[in-house]
Parts: sequence; C-alpha cells; structure tokens
Amino acid sequence: MAGLASPPAIDVEAVKQTHPGADRRMFRHLVEGDRLDLITYSTLGDPLQFWQVCDANNTMNPEELTAEVGKVIRIPTPQV
Repeated sequence: MAGLASPPAIDVEAVKQTHPGADRRMFRHLVEGDRLDLITYSTLGDPLQFWQVCDANNTMNPEELTAEVGKVIRIPTPQV
C-alpha cells in the first residue's frame, strides 16, 4: 500500500475571506508540547472526542496530527 498523502495546508486568511462566519476557534496553530487530548478538552470540552479533530483533518493517527510544530489543524465546531 502506498503512503497516504498529507492533507493540504490550510490558508486561514483565505478561509476567513470565503467563509465570513469562520473564526479562529476553527483552526489551531500547533506549538511545542501540544497534545490532541488537551486540545480537544480545551476546544470541545471532552478529551475523548479527539477522533473528531482527526476526522476534520483527514487522519487516523493522533500523534502524526500533532507532530509538526507550527502546523495549522482544523477544529470542528460543536453542533448544537
């Protein structure tokens, strides 16, 4: 099986222009020491929902998602 391609980088400014309702809570710039469970707890209120962030970023590996400092990841907005 060939290696999976990484999802494309997110142009946050372009998203804000094309989707005026988008705000910075929908994206996160990763910093040293970020962990997906802590990101998910602070944004969605439940660390066990990490899989939603993985789905939003088209990955199945949580460690791979947070491995690159400075990367921008998508954070799904809670549905009410």
